[in-house]
Amino acid sequence: EFLIKRGYSVPYKSNTNPLAERAWGILLRPTRIIAASLEGGERWWPFIINQVKTIHNSLPTRGHHPATPPDSKKNPELGPTDLSKFKVMLCRCIVKIHSTPAGIEKHKLSPNGREAMHLGWDWKRKAFFVYILEFNKIITALEKEIVFYEKERPKMELEGPKAIHYGYGGGYVSM
Repeated sequence: EFLIKRGYSVPYKSNTNPLAERAWGILLRPTRIIAASLEGGERWWPFIINQVKTIHNSLPTRGHHPATPPDSKKNPELGPTDLSKFKVMLCRCIVKIHSTPAGIEKHKLSPNGREAMHLGWDWKRKAFFVYILEFNKIITALEKEIVFYEKERPKMELEGPKAIHYGYGGGYVSM
């Protein structure tokens, strides 16, 4: 009626929409593997699938631009793909904290770095998502403020579902 073409696909029939099914298959397998590597890892699936998608889109293929791999002799002006921003997901890291949340005392001898868990790369802020265990808070931090221990996992106590807080300046937003 408004010149909008509508199409339907049959549910639970993967052959009716093969491109979408293939895209989900490419993303879901590594997402499941990463989530299974940490007890309670499925609670971090939005961050994991975002990181898997970002890595997939950063790799040069014929379908992505540039059409040839960056180190190809056909396109020498392109540099190699920068994959340095990708660290091991859900690994332990130490983050330098500039301010502490209300209710936590800070004095001259209190530590500047807090134990955290790496949650992926934030394209908007050009920084890393990290979950600070002690504060139960997700923040973004620059690479120069983080030390990654990629072969270690953080020691987390899973007591049940807890609200996770996102840090936006001085306030908290509950998830």
